[in-house]
Amino acid sequence: MLLLFCGIPASGKTMIATEVAHKLKGRVIHIQSDILRQMIAKHVHDDMEDEFIYNAMNCLADAALKANYVVILDATYSRLEAREQSISTAKALGKKTLIIHATCPLDAAIRRNRKRNNPIPEEIIKKFHEFFEEPLDALKIDLEEISVHKAAEIILSKIGYEV
Repeated sequence: MLLLFCGIPASGKTMIATEVAHKLKGRVIHIQSDILRQMIAKHVHDDMEDEFIYNAMNCLADAALKANYVVILDATYSRLEAREQSISTAKALGKKTLIIHATCPLDAAIRRNRKRNNPIPEEIIKKFHEFFEEPLDALKIDLEEISVHKAAEIILSKIGYEV
């Protein structure tokens, strides 16, 4: 199974994905774009770097799905094309998929970002908010409305996992 978490920076993707990963039993891998980006000595967040990160995530996901892991992909995935590439990989292997769109008001994302250890510039969050291509077939989760714990329960229920 592939669980793909998308949303603007500081929307709560990683908090929900981490909670889901901890609640799942068995073979689970949580692949985070932020962790991969930290491996780059001087990252710049340009198109070439983004393509590299998403390709690396897809390679890891492909290997993990083949090894029967539940794969949690956690990235902004602001463009439909990037999400489709990951979903296609899972479907080609006969794996079920679920897209989870972490949503929140822009001011909430900016507020959360300010509390991070390494906040990103607010103009980047605003840019992502403006240009984010919303997935039509996703489960929407808004952490301004529900808790992380409740969000994880909803997702696990959706995939048929007993909480």
